[in-house]
Order: sequence, then C-alpha cells, then structure tokens
Amino acid sequence: MSKNFKFISLLLSLTLCFSAVAFGQETTGEIQGTVKDQAGAVVPNVQITVTGIDVGFNRTLQTDNDGFY
Repeated sequence: MSKNFKFISLLLSLTLCFSAVAFGQETTGEIQGTVKDQAGAVVPNVQITVTGIDVGFNRTLQTDNDGFY
C-alpha cells in the first residue's frame, strides 16, 4: 500500500509540474513603446513597421498623438 501511494504521488507531482510548464507558453505577443526625438519630445503620426524575420511577419502602424504605438 505504501509503495503504491508513493508511486501515485510521484506521478501526480510530475504531471502537475509538466502541465504548469506547458501552460506558460503563449502564441501571441505584444510590442508597445513611445517614439521620441533627441530632445525627448514625443513624435506623433510616425509610421512604424514591425518585422518578424523568422516567421515572415510584417505589420505597419502609426503612432497616436502622444507618440505611442
């Protein structure tokens, strides 16, 4: 009985550990920032292009009035 309990406890612990790692993976991401000039002032309406080289992803967007993208 004690041997079976230890074995089942070990299997349950390993299953929980590996399932937690699997749920930590995401398939999406987020990039955000603010465009500023050399003086530190925000630059509105700037066109930004994000390129994912490994996956062939391109997205072009424009900053808002606060320079945020």
